[in-house]
Amino acid sequence: MIHYLKLVHMELSRFSKIYISLFSFVLLAQFAIVWMKAREITNEAAAFNGLNLNAGPGVLYPMGKVNFADVMSQSMFYMIPAFLCASVLLLYIFGIWYRDWLFMNSFIYRLLMLPGPRYSIYFAKLSAIIVLVLGMVAYQLALLPLEITFFHALVPEELRDTVSTMDYIRSDYILQLLLPSTFMAFVIYYGTGLLAVSILFTSILIERSYRWKGLAGGIGFAGLCVLIVISPFLIWDSIESHLYPMEIFMMELALGLIVGVMSIWTGMFLIKKKVSV
Repeated sequence: MIHYLKLVHMELSRFSKIYISLFSFVLLAQFAIVWMKAREITNEAAAFNGLNLNAGPGVLYPMGKVNFADVMSQSMFYMIPAFLCASVLLLYIFGIWYRDWLFMNSFIYRLLMLPGPRYSIYFAKLSAIIVLVLGMVAYQLALLPLEITFFHALVPEELRDTVSTMDYIRSDYILQLLLPSTFMAFVIYYGTGLLAVSILFTSILIERSYRWKGLAGGIGFAGLCVLIVISPFLIWDSIESHLYPMEIFMMELALGLIVGVMSIWTGMFLIKKKVSV
C-alpha cells in the first residue's frame, strides 16, 4: 500500500505545475468573462435609460431583469476555459504513459524496476487521473459561488434577480453532469468515465507491449469493448418490447462491469508480463 501511495504522489507531483496553471487559467478567464458580461449589462442599461427618457421609472433594462444563470448560459465563452482544461486532462490519459517512453526513456526503466508489484504502477496512474478529474470538478464548483457573488456586486440590484449556486447548477445541463442530483446518477456518469479510462489504459499497454502490431490490437480492443457496452442499443428493437427499463439498465450495468474487469485484468497482466522498455 505504501508503494502504491508513493507512486500516486509521484504522478500527482509530476503534473502539479500544469495543474496549477490550469486552475489559474480557469480562475482568470471565467472571472474576466463575468466582469465583461456584467459591464455589458450595466452599459446597455445606462444607454437604454439615457435614450428612453419616457420609459418610466419601472423600466431599467430593455430585456427586463437578468440573472447570473441566464447571462452565462447565453455566453458561449464562459465554459470554454473548463472545456480546455478537460481536453488537457483527456490528452494526459495518453501522456501519463507515453511521456515515460517518449520523453524520459530511462524513467520507465527505473519505474518498472522498482521493488513491489508492477500492477501498482497501473493503479497509481489510474488513481492519479481520477484525483485530477475530481479535483478539477471540485474546483469549478467552488468557483461558482464566488463568481455569482462577483456578478451580484457588479450589477445593481434593480437590474438583476438573485440566483443561488444550486439554482444555477440545476439550470445548466453540463453542471448537472458534473454534479448529479442523485447518487445513482453520480455512479453512472463517473463510472462510465472510469470505464473509458481503463479501456484507454489497456489499449495503450497493448500498443506498448507489441508496438506496431499492438497499435492495431489496442484499437481493436477499444472497439470490442465499446461494441460490448453498446450492444443492447444495437438490438434495441428486439429487447425493448421484452424487457423492462430496469432490466435493460441492469444489463448495461453488468456489461460495463464485465468490460471494466476485463480491461483492468488485461492491463495488469500486460504490465506484469509483457510491457518492456
